[in-house]
Amino acid sequence: MQRVGLRAAINAKFKDCIYDPTSGGGTWREQVAQCSCRSCPLWPLRPAPSGGPYANPPRDPAAVTSEWLRKPVGWAFLGSPCGELDQPALPHRGMAESRQNA
Repeated sequence: MQRVGLRAAINAKFKDCIYDPTSGGGTWREQVAQCSCRSCPLWPLRPAPSGGPYANPPRDPAAVTSEWLRKPVGWAFLGSPCGELDQPALPHRGMAESRQNA
């Protein structure tokens, strides 16, 4: 059995938890950066892309605004700078969990 590094294990957990490659909501790092499960012990450690609209996601759960939490995963790909929710539906945060329970 090959030994897996800590960062690789954390990234794999995030991919398994929230990433949906069919959603059109961006890369796995972009989708993971938008995770809103602030009670997750790994939440402050989630990876983020090096550039683009998701480059510096909040790390402190207390600093997350309700506006940020209301945005659907992939909001920057909706074609509206405000992430208007009347655009074509993309999965909302937590969608991967509901998909797994279906």
